This record gives sequence, C-alpha cells and structure tokens, in this order.
Amino acid sequence: MIRKIKKVLLPLLFILAIIIVAYQYHTQFEYKKLNPGGKPSSPKVIAVTAHGPQAQISANTNVVQKTTYLRCNDEQIFNGKPAANMIGMDQKQLRQTYSEWTIDKFDPHDLQMSIRIDTLCREHASNLYLGISDGFVVIFHGTPVMKPIVKEPTKIRAAELAPEEVEKLRRGLPIAFYEEAMTMIRNYKMPAS
Repeated sequence: MIRKIKKVLLPLLFILAIIIVAYQYHTQFEYKKLNPGGKPSSPKVIAVTAHGPQAQISANTNVVQKTTYLRCNDEQIFNGKPAANMIGMDQKQLRQTYSEWTIDKFDPHDLQMSIRIDTLCREHASNLYLGISDGFVVIFHGTPVMKPIVKEPTKIRAAELAPEEVEKLRRGLPIAFYEEAMTMIRNYKMPAS
C-alpha cells in the first residue's frame, strides 16, 4: 500500500514543483515587463533591458562595441558575436570584467557597450604623412585623406621649397615611418646644388 502511495505521490510532487517554479518565473517576468523602470545600479549603465537578474550573454547575443578615440575623435564600431570569455556572463560579471566600458544595453539578445579612450585610433597612430599647415612643413598622423592631426611641426617654410615639392606636400606625402620623414626633412633643409 505504501509503495502505491509513493508511486503516485512522487510524480505528483514533481509536477507540483514544476508548476511552482514556472509560476514564479512567469510572475517575475511579467513584473519586469510592467515595471521596467528604476534607476540603474551603476552610473555607467545607461539603459538596461535585462530579462531578470539571471540574464546572460549567449553565443547568439549580438554585441555592439563602440570605441571613441578622443585625440582624433574617430569612432570604431564592432558588431558581431561575443568573445568566448563573455559567454555566460550576467550583467554584474560583465561590468566587473569590462569596468572601463559603459553598458548601454544588456539583454540576452543584444549587448551594447561604449568606451572613450584618450588616444589616437589605429589608422591615425600607425600612419604618417608629410604635409603643409600654416605655411610650414608638418608631420601628420594618419593618411592624407583623413582629418589632419599634427604629430610634429617643422621650421621649414613651404615657400622655400620647389613648386613641385610644395604640390606633393599639399596633396600629402605618405611616409612609412618616422625616420623616413626626418630624412626627407633634412633633404628639404639642404641647399639645392
């Protein structure tokens, strides 16, 4: 008799436990939908749309990371899937791991992060060219088609150079490395023979 009761009672208790867990999840989810407001827990979190405190990043989460380089004011935007170390992180873990970043949006489907860095973007930092600014030869960061950012001015007046050299410098003369620029500048200083 006790075996029959156990045989019937155990499955009923299991089903009851599933119903209770499902009800709690549903009410928590509905509460979040009805009351999504409240201030973010951190000033670095701007808009959080997480689905409950256990929302996690999955391999399918769309990640948008925006980097603003303050010295050249360029922006780089990465849009893709999360790095392996991000998968499984909840919002708190993400904020701890990426403490310098601002979390703009966090939910299982979308993660948007941004950061402002006081440096040059890779394109400006890894490229140099010679050009003219305020009538002088100047070494610029970047490429001639980019916004000019002065790396180093010289004391060489463009008016003292041959017209064809001035025209090359006005268009921007890409250089492979800083030493090449210095060699060219020394050649500009040498009197024509």
